[in-house]
Amino acid sequence: MRVTTQSGSSIAFHLLLVAVFSLLAISSSLYYGITTGNDFRQHFQFAQTIHDSLLSGDIYPSFSSEPNGGLGDVGLRFYPPLTYYVLSGFSFICGDWFSAAMATFVIILFAGGAGLYLWAREGLSPTHALLAAAIYTFAPYHINLIYNGALLAEFAATAILPFCFYFVTRVCRQGSMLNVIGLAFSYSILVLTHLPSTIIVSICLAIYAILLLERRTVIATLSKLAAAVIVAVISSSFYWVRMLTEINWLKHSESTYFSGSFSYRANFLFAPQNILNFGDDLLNLWVADLMLLAAILVTVPSLILFLRRRIPLSRFMIAIGSIFIFGIFMATHLSSFVWDNLFFLQKVQFPWRWMDVISASGAIFASIALIHLSESLKNSTLTSIGVGIAMAFFVFTSAFLIKGAVYMPRSEFLSQMQSLSRSDSYIGWWPIWAKESARGITEKVAAVERKTEITEWSPTMRKFIIDAGSPGEAHVRTFYYPHWRATVNGSETTVSADEDGLISFKLPSDQANVSLQFVEPAFVRLANYASISTWIALMILLVFGLLKRQRIQDNTIADI
Repeated sequence: MRVTTQSGSSIAFHLLLVAVFSLLAISSSLYYGITTGNDFRQHFQFAQTIHDSLLSGDIYPSFSSEPNGGLGDVGLRFYPPLTYYVLSGFSFICGDWFSAAMATFVIILFAGGAGLYLWAREGLSPTHALLAAAIYTFAPYHINLIYNGALLAEFAATAILPFCFYFVTRVCRQGSMLNVIGLAFSYSILVLTHLPSTIIVSICLAIYAILLLERRTVIATLSKLAAAVIVAVISSSFYWVRMLTEINWLKHSESTYFSGSFSYRANFLFAPQNILNFGDDLLNLWVADLMLLAAILVTVPSLILFLRRRIPLSRFMIAIGSIFIFGIFMATHLSSFVWDNLFFLQKVQFPWRWMDVISASGAIFASIALIHLSESLKNSTLTSIGVGIAMAFFVFTSAFLIKGAVYMPRSEFLSQMQSLSRSDSYIGWWPIWAKESARGITEKVAAVERKTEITEWSPTMRKFIIDAGSPGEAHVRTFYYPHWRATVNGSETTVSADEDGLISFKLPSDQANVSLQFVEPAFVRLANYASISTWIALMILLVFGLLKRQRIQDNTIADI
């Protein structure tokens, strides 16, 4: 298929249409309110923690002190933070959380559609690319992430995913510095948005890149791809270094969260139990089956055309089709032997998360035939009926998901946000030694028969004075974490977890001036400096790259 060049005004018009698609996709939520789901409260609590941290001058919080009624929470040490910075940023701009959420949803939908448009244009015509962006924007799984699942971080990752594939395509074909920087930037942002999506996309990017590699430039291209990944890993190290080194301190790392309904074995699509457990409100995998079926049906016309050799297969189309088929394979029980033997893949938990890649690649694959067949539909009743059924099922599934969403009006949402910061967080983000019995403790500092005067109480610093009395232990109403350091009268003392999982340390008999501080390890601080340095270097290289490209364009125009 011949790819035509496109003027800047035409690209701008198409991107404007993508913006319209985004507004239409989220219009139901704009009218009825914020959609809720199992993860709704946790995502917005994370966003509020980031927001409060920025207001206090702390760019990246080490410890969330407000959640769980002031006991604290360490979830943001493990959950990628970027989505919550975006929400917080729009909260500063819009002035309230409801408007901030709506603006974030629209931007995510637009970015995803724009990214898919650019990716599709690498191998298809602008018209095909625009149709692919529309299909992706309204794809059932894509819609479901925000309308029913409240899977906000994964939803945000769907906006970044297409850019990763777009820049891999350009690096494999052109290999310019700007494309390498674009890939490093996109991949880093993906890491900082959603880890399961990062694992899935990384596997698919590797397959996709191999299928696009030209034999004569294999070494050079692989070197550039590797360089982009290395840069992305370093630039995101401020997050993943502390996450990887501390993951065993988190309840979510326990086997409980990878067994039963959380096990990958219970979450394959197109499995017989999905129909047998039709009434299971916890999993609802039959709905996910419908979403996968809709994604497959819209690609059937393209598959038929390729099999009948009506459209020549390009390397780009083969790569797109391959990751689409691979995604289906990984989402269904056919791949169970792969999941059984790859421990890192099991951390994804749910095979249905491969629907992110299926929806994106399927949108591009589907657009190929839908444009081609539009010219011949009037001459073939059977073809018209077949395409009509596929598109009707696709549209019905998306509409069904939007119709079934539970909405929260603006006033109710803002009311919940007022109390959300101190509400209970998901217990999976608690330290492993934390106990629910800690909720019943009310005193901020408890030392038997000794009075306490609190002089400072901030997220990472607690200072207080304890009167003289019998030696014993002090208990602080804050979840223990190994990075808490205590000094009593200027001398460091050992901090440990008491039976409730709260901070505990020994007290002398005389008056105690206590300073309790959360101190990041030296290697975490080093990772922070490495990330900052890498981002600065990327920005400098980007500016030089853009200036160089502009000079080349100016010289070309002058020669003409």
